[in-house]
Amino acid sequence: APYMFLPFVLITPSLAIDTGADSLVAILAFMVISPVLINGILRFLDYAGTALFAQAGVVQAGKRGMDFLGCLIVGCITAMGGGTFRGFVLGERPVFWAAEPDYLYISLAASAATFFFWPRFEAWWILRGEEVKPNEDARTTTRRTKRAAKLEEVLNWADAISIAAFCVIGANNGLRGANGNPLVAIAAGMFTASFGGIIRDTFCAMPARILHSHQDAYASLSMMGACAYVALSAARVSVAIRIFVPIVLVVAARAAAWTAGWRLPGYRP
Repeated sequence: APYMFLPFVLITPSLAIDTGADSLVAILAFMVISPVLINGILRFLDYAGTALFAQAGVVQAGKRGMDFLGCLIVGCITAMGGGTFRGFVLGERPVFWAAEPDYLYISLAASAATFFFWPRFEAWWILRGEEVKPNEDARTTTRRTKRAAKLEEVLNWADAISIAAFCVIGANNGLRGANGNPLVAIAAGMFTASFGGIIRDTFCAMPARILHSHQDAYASLSMMGACAYVALSAARVSVAIRIFVPIVLVVAARAAAWTAGWRLPGYRP
């Protein structure tokens, strides 16, 4: 968003002219504490997460055999479904992507780009120009497996940052929409971060990932991030702390979940 760069415009002329160490420290301090910059970063993560969720939805739908229209619909629902459900619960009118159609444009563009270009990119990343042969040696297979795992790890990190930003945004909307009710805000954060995936899995006739204990922890961690945001908001700490502490917490927990296999306990009759 253009307003992301306002902090650099708002710096006083004296700071802009003086290039000494004191001025650089002042500029860096301004960048750290500026609510405008912080909100701009959060908006960027929101947009990037929307595109990433659309990509995940299209890949899932494509693997289930859907055509272009089906992939487009599932991609958009994955990207915007959580926020739409949150808006329904909070009574938001109009729905957020109708009020701000940038989200719809990003979802459509990311979904279409994924449908046409992701399979080629994934094949290029894994093969790197190597020819596919009927009888490949173990080293070639291992090399390609490592490349696929590296790509999966990159997507996991991006997804972790996305759900962290989404749970903060959802919790903030919940606080505003429910007159500061903390439980509603926490639920709104979880809805925003994870319910798009539930709708995606439902459309793809698959078990909802976040509802099954055989998958690593996901929705529970977004709820944890929303709890942290609500607690920090109640403590009236700075905007930077209340936004970035939950994000770091969720990203770290998600990394531990997919590497160490963290998951919630399952039901044992």
